[in-house]
Amino acid sequence: MGTGPYKFEAYEPGVRAIGARNENYFKADAAYADSIELLTIQDPAARATALMTNSIDVMDRCDPKVVAVLKNRPGIVITEVAGNLHYAMPMDVTVAPFDNLDVRLALKYAIDREAILKTILRGHGVLGNDHPIGRGESVPQYILAATSLRP
Repeated sequence: MGTGPYKFEAYEPGVRAIGARNENYFKADAAYADSIELLTIQDPAARATALMTNSIDVMDRCDPKVVAVLKNRPGIVITEVAGNLHYAMPMDVTVAPFDNLDVRLALKYAIDREAILKTILRGHGVLGNDHPIGRGESVPQYILAATSLRP
């Protein structure tokens, strides 16, 4: 257990973390920079602006609306990787109307998942399986049985 190829030098929760190369890390070629600074930029537009103005070198969690703009900027490379981010519709199944299985099933079947993928995510995602297991687990696309939705 440890920090990996970098050792913490400073940490301000929600603001930034600074790390220095860990000379004792077991992979000699893992740390390419002498030090790194990780900034927390919550606002998606501010993150994209920081990247476009060369204030930062790398960013994650790119807003799907901004991908096309960034892709057309010289010197910016977009790399999409599989992750486990998923969207959910939490319901308290002990309170009406969500205590009714038919209501929960109606909501489940009313959602146009393809439309969400196409419009909100702008094609940057894949359809899920009604559970938070990432696609790396090779679980086939299916519809859950109604009994799995009971409180």
